[in-house]
Amino acid sequence: MAGIGSEIYESTVVLPITEEARAVARRLAEGQPTPQKAEQVRLNTLAVSVVNNYLRMMDIPTDIAASYSRKPFMLLWNDIADLLVTGVGRLECRPVKAREQSCHVPVEVWDDRVGYIAVQMDEELSEAALLGFTQNVEGEEISLNQFQPLQSLLGHLNHQLLPVDAVPTLVDATKQLQNLSQWLANVFDAGWQTIDSLLSSSGELRLASAFRSTDKLASIFDATSIKANSTGGGKVIHLQTLRGNFSVLLAILITPDDSTSTIETQETNIVIKVVSATSESLPNGLQLMVLEESGAIFNETQAEPGDNYLQLPIGGHSGEKFSIKVALDGNSIIEDFVI
Repeated sequence: MAGIGSEIYESTVVLPITEEARAVARRLAEGQPTPQKAEQVRLNTLAVSVVNNYLRMMDIPTDIAASYSRKPFMLLWNDIADLLVTGVGRLECRPVKAREQSCHVPVEVWDDRVGYIAVQMDEELSEAALLGFTQNVEGEEISLNQFQPLQSLLGHLNHQLLPVDAVPTLVDATKQLQNLSQWLANVFDAGWQTIDSLLSSSGELRLASAFRSTDKLASIFDATSIKANSTGGGKVIHLQTLRGNFSVLLAILITPDDSTSTIETQETNIVIKVVSATSESLPNGLQLMVLEESGAIFNETQAEPGDNYLQLPIGGHSGEKFSIKVALDGNSIIEDFVI
């Protein structure tokens, strides 16, 4: 495919541009007032068609006929390339010409979009590479290396497509809550261990050499955050994705604030960390989220290329409940806690 480097190919999906897509693009371009506008509409239409075909292959429902990019009267006055994803919203599919290193996103499509995907086409318009996804834009020209891997698009859409009753909540009495107050007495439920014992384990999983240290807690957490009354616990979790199987260590450091006088008013400081269990860096796009008892996201972060850990600090009082969610490419593990 001319004009697209191998370094981009490694993290993209390349699809053919069908004859049907080219026919639709020609038809919509013919009604435009200038050659420049006709070329804009043609490329926008092809980008939308390719993304539509890809999402349908991934069993993600779309309504291309209801998209603004299929309305001739909308195309006359706007530079738009939206695809309506059923039950989610409008995904902007921005075309990128061969050899271009940035993606143009006009100001007029900065609102009312669930995200943006860059679609680079070859010079013959026979193939298109889905380069990546971003949820937000802050300028009209976005460098291609700023887009997240395509898997982040699938994870974002699949999360939005979850029915309301599938949103995790701690109200469900059948869920097993990990009691962090018991961790202070070194009492852990099945599957959880102290950091020391986890890193000393000689089990089947070989933890990354970066974790091995005389001070086991300090090998995971910043030593300055560890107090005399700190306790750390963790477990190895496994995520199966189309990219492969990934194992990560979910580690939690809890430190009571002894400056308060009663248990009821005592705040517990909690630091949550995720590190790869088998390599130096995390898989790109891995998400770490803290969920409130209602299931709403309280805080979240996501791994970028080369990141070797994710970390979120929170605080709470005795009896408060929350969940930790680790997700990758639409697959996730949720652990539930009470302080």
